[in-house]
Amino acid sequence: MSSALLIAGFSSLLVSLIFLTVAYLRQRRLYGQILNEIKRAIEELAKGEGPKEINIRDSASPKLLSSIIDGVKKLSEEKMEREERLSDLEKAEKAMLNLLEDMDETKKELHRMSITDELTGLYNRRMFYQVLEEESRRAEAEGRPFSLIILDLDNFKAYNDEFGHLEGDKALREIAKVFEEAIRKDKDKVFRMGGDEFAIVLPDTTKGLASVIANRIRERLRERWDGRFSISIGITQYRPGTDITHLIQRADKAMYEEKKRKKAGNASTNKEALPN
Repeated sequence: MSSALLIAGFSSLLVSLIFLTVAYLRQRRLYGQILNEIKRAIEELAKGEGPKEINIRDSASPKLLSSIIDGVKKLSEEKMEREERLSDLEKAEKAMLNLLEDMDETKKELHRMSITDELTGLYNRRMFYQVLEEESRRAEAEGRPFSLIILDLDNFKAYNDEFGHLEGDKALREIAKVFEEAIRKDKDKVFRMGGDEFAIVLPDTTKGLASVIANRIRERLRERWDGRFSISIGITQYRPGTDITHLIQRADKAMYEEKKRKKAGNASTNKEALPN
């Protein structure tokens, strides 16, 4: 009887040990799996990845480990939210910079349009008066000369009537190119005053040198258009104390005197158009 009880007790102890061993091994595997998953999640966070699912059943894990898992998940989610907010801020900043660049380009384009002639691309009348004021102030302050040329096409109206406005506009654009090619690009500025009238401001230029440039324009215009267009030119040099209105009037008067002589059959250059 005592042997049977001993065997039964030993068997019960053996079964308990087996169950404990199985439970231990199972729990050990579970802990190992949990730790591996937590390690993987942390590594992903360190790489800037995630959040990714942690493959552990919460119901199967102890409370402490379950809390750790929840903490890692929360940390991962919060990190992703911060990254998304940062990404949104970066996108907004980029959009703002693009907008400012567009506004700057628009401002530059509006300024360009405000000072240039739409048809020819030359500077316009508004810019003419601005440049003339600047040059007169500089001449007074530094005692340096500058000259003004006024140019008017003699027979452009007849050309426009014969060939139409489209051909007339094309001719004006090509004539504008002739003027630009004849001047000193680093110094002089050409303006379209309106219609077939133009002006050139020549800094650091005496009347004599301005006449050389004017004659160059005559020759190139004659060559380009085979004599179809002639041009009347008036030249004047700035005199100390002269306001720009009188400066323009002198050049205008010289130009119209030449035009009158041409109509009268005398194409000689007037005194204001040539150096003394």
